[in-house]
Order: sequence, then structure tokens, then C-alpha cells
Amino acid sequence: MIVSTLEDVKAYLPSYNFKSYVDAARFKDFLNRAQNWVTQNILGEDIEELLEIEIEEGHTDDHAILRTLTGRVISEMAYRTAIPEFDVQNTNAGFVVQNNSEMSPASQQRIDRLVSSMTERIAMDCDALVEYLINNSSGGETYEDWRGTYQFDYLTGAFIPFVSDFNKHTRCADAYVTDFEDFLNKIAAMGVALHGKVANYISDAQVNTLLELYRDDEMLAVHRKVIEDIKLSVVAEVSGKIKEATDFAIKARQFMLVNPNIFTVFINSDRKTLSALDFGDGSVANLL
Repeated sequence: MIVSTLEDVKAYLPSYNFKSYVDAARFKDFLNRAQNWVTQNILGEDIEELLEIEIEEGHTDDHAILRTLTGRVISEMAYRTAIPEFDVQNTNAGFVVQNNSEMSPASQQRIDRLVSSMTERIAMDCDALVEYLINNSSGGETYEDWRGTYQFDYLTGAFIPFVSDFNKHTRCADAYVTDFEDFLNKIAAMGVALHGKVANYISDAQVNTLLELYRDDEMLAVHRKVIEDIKLSVVAEVSGKIKEATDFAIKARQFMLVNPNIFTVFINSDRKTLSALDFGDGSVANLL
């Protein structure tokens, strides 16, 4: 296991108290489930195996940063999941996980706030873990093989692999995401918008070309500019802002039209000319 003891958990969650008589075996199951989730959704099995290799005494841990980022997320997820099943009590020293009949559990309101704060913290730390893997997996970097995993493909499938990036591109305050698991579901929905709404205006072939450039970190400034409009479009689409989603997709299209030498895939596609309905008076309506 990447995080195997309560002592490890304490190191990652120093502001929380775990009394020595907490059932360690019982908590270990929460750690197992948390590690499985992180592996399936972010790490992939090869990196999981890499981080499970024990470091011999006196040897340098070449993966210390990644181990810390991963261990933090695992500990937080295990703790959040365990909260409803353990007696969580509020003391002057903060929340305490223990079993003591002389102390009453914290109120449900405080527990709810604790779960909410842990959820936001998990999202922030999942972002940090994904960002570290992306930044250290390009050509020749330590975790280059990670880019061949399903996890990398899924997380980058709509140009937005971070909760913070999603929230930066939403124009709707009530659409902000605070739960990384909810965000993972939105990635799938954004992918549908990308290959549906956006592709209708710039072609699916051009979308795939941009994704390849993005994943290979070979974008020019003009690519980054149009991808920003695409991000705004897909986030608007999954946030229920259909008109805004269309407007940003059209903006991306217009930018490509004035840069034909850069976006040749779009220029040579059937999407260069949109289908339209002619009403006979010189006006047309875009059918997309």
C-alpha cells in the first residue's frame, strides 16, 4: 500500500487527531478503497506499483514528491469516507477520531462542514497530483509512460484536466465544481460537447488535431488562443449555458478562418462552409 498505517495518515493530515485506539485494521480498508480510486482515476497501475516499492534505509526516494502528493489524496479520501462511520468529536485541539463514551460526537452541522471542507481539499490536491504528472511526463521526463495510460487520455480529453481550470472558464457562479469526482463526470460531458457542438463549427478532425498538439505540448500561441475559446464553449455547454457555448464555438471558428495557414485541417474540411437555410429574402439561418 502507498499509505499503510495511521502514522502515515497523521503525517499527511497533521491537523487531525487519531487516537491510538482507533481500529487501525478497520481504517486500513478505507485506505485500500481510496488507493484503488486514485489508481483507477489518476495514477494507473504502473505508477501505483512504482509507489508501492519500499525504499530501503539509507536510499534516496526518487519519487518522494509524487509519493507525497499521492499519499495526501489517499489519506484525505479515506478520512472523508470514514467520517460517517467513526465517532468524530470536536475538541479544543480540533476534530478527533476516537471512541470515548465520555465525549459526545460533534454536531451534524459541524460534520457536514468537515466533509465539505475535505471535499474541497481533495479537489485541490487531486489537481496538484494531476498537474505534477502532466509536468513530469513529457518527452524524456520520469513519468513519460503515464501519457500512454487511459487515465491521461481521459483527464485531457477536453483540454481541462483540473477542477481549477474548469472553474476559471465558467461564467456561471453556480456551476463551480468543488468535488473532483463530480468533475470527472463533467470531463465526459465536456468531451461530448467538444466532439459535438464545437466540432460542428470547426470539424472533428481539427478538434483531434488540437488535442494531439495539446497532449504533446506542441502548441503555438495561436493554438492556445483558440483552445481558450473551446474551453469556454465546452464548460458553458455542460453548465447549461447553450447560447454562450455556441457563441464561443463560433468565435473559435472565426479565429480559424482568419488564420487559414495554421488551421489547415479545418480549412480543408466540410465544416468550412456551414449548412444554412435560405429564407428567400437574403437572410440565412445557421442549422447548427
